[in-house]
Amino acid sequence: MADKKITELNLLTYATAASGDLLIIEDIDGAETKAITAEDLAKYALDNRTIGGTTAGDIVTIDGTQTLTNKALTSPSVNGGAALTVTSDELNKLGGVTAVTADFNAIAGIAAAGVTPTELGYVNGVTSGIQAQLNSLATAAGATARTFTYAEEWDDNAATSKTITEATINTAGSVPSGYFVDHTSIICALYTRDGDTYTQVDLDGATTLKITRKNVGGVVRLDKIVLAGLTNDSATDYLFTCSYRVVTGQGV
Repeated sequence: MADKKITELNLLTYATAASGDLLIIEDIDGAETKAITAEDLAKYALDNRTIGGTTAGDIVTIDGTQTLTNKALTSPSVNGGAALTVTSDELNKLGGVTAVTADFNAIAGIAAAGVTPTELGYVNGVTSGIQAQLNSLATAAGATARTFTYAEEWDDNAATSKTITEATINTAGSVPSGYFVDHTSIICALYTRDGDTYTQVDLDGATTLKITRKNVGGVVRLDKIVLAGLTNDSATDYLFTCSYRVVTGQGV
């Protein structure tokens, strides 16, 4: 081949070059002219790193799927949004979070309603609906503070004795479920009736009144009230009344 100037040679472009193509290079240390392949020249220029590779030291590409390690990003933008100002320490606080959008919206709603973190902390340890518990406490407070009454009239009395059970009193007094008649609080009175006039009966004489108690599940309460020595004829009418308080299954 006739001598040619370099400027007269056909051009080898990036698109047409192959990794095995040779380039002339002057080896200063060896004091001679040598050949180097396009592939090795690229490795030399890139410090033997691969563009878009996936191993340590490789060069990142703009559209490649790669994992970056030990990189610091300053004010990055995600999907064209505003630059992030959060720190890695702040992001690390989200580690292990499994909340979904609805959960965060609920928290935002609580904050918007004026609930503070301190106030929210007051529900720590709650295991069931608070309103139901408050309603139950209100029922308990109302029941134990209230005085119940029971009354019954016996016209033309035909029995010498009467037995009134706790169940009868509970039903008549609409005592809430789980509450029982406190036998120590009972105040009873018995009257005979003549027309519209009632006369109290002396319960220390021929007519007697006995109250018995029972212990069920550790709660001591009324068992029954027994009236004896009653006059049993068609001319005698009676009015029996009693007032009482209640106790709960916990003895309150």
